[in-house]
Amino acid sequence: MVRPSRLTLAAAASSSLALFSAGVLFSQTRDIRIKILADEEFRHIPAWQEKIQKTVASASSDFEKSFGLRFVISNMEAWLSDDSHSSLELLADELDGKIPRADADILVGFSAQPRRGAADEGCSLYQEAIIVVRDAENGPKLVKVLEHELGHVFGAVHVDNRNSIMDVHTQGNSFDTENAHLIVLNKYRTFGAGRFPLPRENWDQATSAYTRLIHSTKAAREEEGSSLTGGRQASPLNKVIGDAFILLAQIALEKRDYDRALTACEKALTLDAENWEAHNLTGIALRRKGQIDRAIDKYMEVLRVKPGAARIHFNLGIAYAKKGDLDAALGAYTKALDLKPLYAEAHSNLGEIFLRLDRENDAEKEFQSAVEIAPRFALAHANLAEVYLRKNSEDQCLSEVTAALAVDPELPAAHIVMGNLYYKNGNIDQAMQAYLKTLEFDPRNEKAYYNLGNCYLSRNEREEAKASFLKATELNSRFREAHAQLGVCLLLENKPGEAAREIILAHQLGGQSAVTYLNLSSAYLQENMPDLAIEAARQSLGFDPQLGKAYYNLGIAYILKKAYPEAAEQLRKFIAANPRNRDGWKNLAGAYFEMGQTDPALASYLRALEIDPQDAVLHNNLAVIYFRKGEMEKARQHAWRAQGLGFRVNPLFLEELKKKKHLEKEA
Repeated sequence: MVRPSRLTLAAAASSSLALFSAGVLFSQTRDIRIKILADEEFRHIPAWQEKIQKTVASASSDFEKSFGLRFVISNMEAWLSDDSHSSLELLADELDGKIPRADADILVGFSAQPRRGAADEGCSLYQEAIIVVRDAENGPKLVKVLEHELGHVFGAVHVDNRNSIMDVHTQGNSFDTENAHLIVLNKYRTFGAGRFPLPRENWDQATSAYTRLIHSTKAAREEEGSSLTGGRQASPLNKVIGDAFILLAQIALEKRDYDRALTACEKALTLDAENWEAHNLTGIALRRKGQIDRAIDKYMEVLRVKPGAARIHFNLGIAYAKKGDLDAALGAYTKALDLKPLYAEAHSNLGEIFLRLDRENDAEKEFQSAVEIAPRFALAHANLAEVYLRKNSEDQCLSEVTAALAVDPELPAAHIVMGNLYYKNGNIDQAMQAYLKTLEFDPRNEKAYYNLGNCYLSRNEREEAKASFLKATELNSRFREAHAQLGVCLLLENKPGEAAREIILAHQLGGQSAVTYLNLSSAYLQENMPDLAIEAARQSLGFDPQLGKAYYNLGIAYILKKAYPEAAEQLRKFIAANPRNRDGWKNLAGAYFEMGQTDPALASYLRALEIDPQDAVLHNNLAVIYFRKGEMEKARQHAWRAQGLGFRVNPLFLEELKKKKHLEKEA
């Protein structure tokens, strides 16, 4: 989160404002909706509403002439500002997450609080699009301060240039060339929650512009014989360059260039050790690099100084969630919401934790809160769609995912939910197209690879499935579901040891379920470890007592232990739920046979044969039972049938059948 305008703005009277140096007239004008908030002190000013309207109109006229940006007041409300706040930064934080935005793009607070010992005249939050300006006695000065802060909201940064309105002391009457260019790049910035404002296609140009501003400022200082020095008390000049480094770090984070983001943060901190946004962004970069504990330490470092920073509690929640500590994540998000009740992203992330805990109703409540606070919050709409999909409310799911894509057509989460909706309805090809579309926008999206793996499995394309699950685990080593499904692929490859290791890892990451324990049981059966197979199957039944396949695995495990009565008991439970399963009847017959119960064995084999008349093994086993019962003709019929189906019947058994037939003829 960039907060680029927290510097002192010295008084600089001006009779009028010149047109901006960009000098570009735009054929297309973008209307920006502004919600005005006037605190109680400002409302004591005579004709305060008219003053605000004239100030906004003047700024709008200049921005429209130079950049094609027109500011329209959508609403004007009273605001009771907290007199205890010592800076405009704290007043901006007060607006952030506590004042409903409705359909406005930008919140602008006008304050006339007396600032004893403070000379700050304006403050703005870039990502949140929030501005607070302090009243000035003359109108032109207030217009200049507002335009300075609007510049920040559209990506401009402080410069050491007395001719620029973005000068650290707001001395100029026009925008310098680089900042004018940055405002143009940000003309179509987004204002929705959860989205980085600067359009993707302008990231590289903005990076070049910020880099040039840094170099030009350094060069100017060196020419004057000055130097940039760090320390805990940073100079205004250091903070000028620090602003640019913060935005460079932000863009690098969006581009997933975490090392470059860390470098930018380090440079900002060299100039100003108390640049808390640089500390925050450092934590984000570390977290995304997988260094979760270091990120948590960084957030804790910030919270020791700024315990009321809702954004830091929010980021701490993300780190705990990545670590798998869902209780700690819940606590961090709840704290963020205590500090900032209208924090849409925190409501959404809290809902995601509830989804992971299978608390769909709680998740739905949080996602609904998020979209009520920020109707254009695409991710919250996508998350709400996921809830409805889980609840089998497919029409509502489609409505929400459509709303998400209308706001952000490139939102990976929305394409994933759309794919999940297709997958649920059996439209595998369309589901795969949705997941592949996700990877176009986010090539490192582990969920897309995971879901692709499930599609490949459903098409029995095992190699492709395995590769997809493996890619998902490479991108996120803590992706428990991907580890579990990778285990399934290894099971299908008859690699039970490797499969068991992947499934156990999924369990260690918190991914325990009836199905994962069932698959672990199957892996142990393949490795001929019946005791471990029994333990895993019983764990599976603990999650789902109706999971018939677990009873099947128990039956097979008891057969391996030669505990045939126990095997028969478990297989009967399996067959009760799966009466048309051939293997259940076949193995039950085998257990009866080993116990010497010929008639139940015969009956079970015959039931299996009804299900699959082409099973050669069944014909062979029936031949053996009929032989033991002395029904030689039936024994021979099944033996010949087994041979005809490709089964290699024991030659000695065939010879014995021939002898019996010869004896029957002689008799």
